[in-house]
Amino acid sequence: MLVVPKCHIETICELEPDIGGRLMQTVVLVARAVQRSLQPRGLSLWQSNGPAAGQEVPHVHVHVLARQPQDGLLRIYPEEPDYPESAALDRLAAQIRASLG
Repeated sequence: MLVVPKCHIETICELEPDIGGRLMQTVVLVARAVQRSLQPRGLSLWQSNGPAAGQEVPHVHVHVLARQPQDGLLRIYPEEPDYPESAALDRLAAQIRASLG
């Protein structure tokens, strides 16, 4: 899941404290919904700034990642990933939305 502020802010260094606070409040709500709906063994939050850090979209956003042991997310040189089918992702998104209340 991605949590993205509505106003354009390129990096976290440009983020106003009040917007950053609201962003993190939303991250917490989404993380709880992911935990309730998917019941992963863990959660990771990921936020990158600049190309050297892996930022591909020049807009602040926080990834909320459901994690399982040995899921391969933190591999340094990952092989070609096996992405889930679109319909499976749609079902997961619906589960998480339902958990947001």
